[in-house]
Amino acid sequence: MKRSTFLFIAILPFASFGQQAAQYLNAGYKLFRAADYRAAIKEFSSAIELEPTNNLYYNYRAVTELMAKDYEDATADYSKLISINSRDSAAFSNRALTKIFAKDYKGAIEDCNYALAINPKISASFLNKGVAEYMLKNYETALVDYNQAILVEPKNPVAFVMRGYAKKAMRDVRSAMSDLDSSIVINPNIPVAYFELGLCYFILKDFDNSIKNISHAIDLRESLTKVRDPEALVGKNLMEYDPNFLIDLMPAGVDNDNYYKLYAEALFSRGRVEEQREDFKAAVADYTKSISLNPDFIDNYICRGIVNSQINNYRDALSDFNKAIELKPDDPLNYYNKAKTESMLYDNKSALVDAEKSIALNANFSEGYYIKGNILFDLKDYKNALIALNKAIDLQSKNPLMYCDRAKIKIHLHDRNGACEDFGRAKDLGYQLAAQYIKTFCN
Repeated sequence: MKRSTFLFIAILPFASFGQQAAQYLNAGYKLFRAADYRAAIKEFSSAIELEPTNNLYYNYRAVTELMAKDYEDATADYSKLISINSRDSAAFSNRALTKIFAKDYKGAIEDCNYALAINPKISASFLNKGVAEYMLKNYETALVDYNQAILVEPKNPVAFVMRGYAKKAMRDVRSAMSDLDSSIVINPNIPVAYFELGLCYFILKDFDNSIKNISHAIDLRESLTKVRDPEALVGKNLMEYDPNFLIDLMPAGVDNDNYYKLYAEALFSRGRVEEQREDFKAAVADYTKSISLNPDFIDNYICRGIVNSQINNYRDALSDFNKAIELKPDDPLNYYNKAKTESMLYDNKSALVDAEKSIALNANFSEGYYIKGNILFDLKDYKNALIALNKAIDLQSKNPLMYCDRAKIKIHLHDRNGACEDFGRAKDLGYQLAAQYIKTFCN
């Protein structure tokens, strides 16, 4: 009787340890799904303390550390799994992934080689190796690895996306687009595939299709669930899991900010084309949309301000140039644009102040002297206007408009010979209206 009691007491702690470890595991699982990775790690660590040889708990903690960007700790946990089972090819492949995140690309390649020596039919190991080679800018070697990944698993959409990355880096844009299209056919729900396709169109200056694909990438990304299931990750080759999750984590991938920034850049670029076509309404619309996506992209405000000036929306233009100054107060061109707009609003006093600011920022800024001379001309201060135009021409002697405007000043200063000489110089530089001025004032 005493012996049975003793045995029962001895077994009870082990049974309670297993139960308690399972409770820690369950708590960590729930915290992982809530994206509270730090708290989840503590729970999994508590389970490991109770059962230090249970590889399941190391797997859970390693995946969670990866999500928390604790790459050193994740690497250590996968190393522990390898020490438990030196034939665990998934552990080698996943340790390679953590090394990629930690920018230990050579170490990642070494781990992939170990994984492939154990099992040469793992697409994820070829993919990880390819990513590491890609990050070392060994694009041709990366391409070989991605080819092998596709050979092992012909319907792996991640492999086609990553091969598209490599081809784009090698400037084989058309072929990259073909791979991205293939990825979309296999799995039409990978945002980064559309994003990269949009980037390829951007490179080809097809801004309509660039915007279309990037916009779809953003819509698709926002519609996807953010909840991750740790159980689906444990013991698996992570590169074979959710392709959206994995590609977005890869250093070669993109984050939300990049999605919106490139979308904004594509809209801006299309706006520039529309501006050149004199489709000013469409240009303003694209610049405005671009600003809503990336409000710190200063070129949008400058270009929208210029277009607004061209269509006589001077108040809106002034607002844009003020914003440009707010974003970059040390750029003389912003004050020049503002001064020019203020002069169109007949606010020559403010315009003169901003012209002076542009010159103060850059004493060799010819446009600053040029706009200053024109403002002084409007204020009928012809002598100082001439001084400003002389300086502008000294700095930029090939601008025919400057000679033409200086000629007009000289006419008001009763220097007709000097004016005709400037009109002649403007004509020689290709300003066609100068011939009419010569006919009017010089013959």
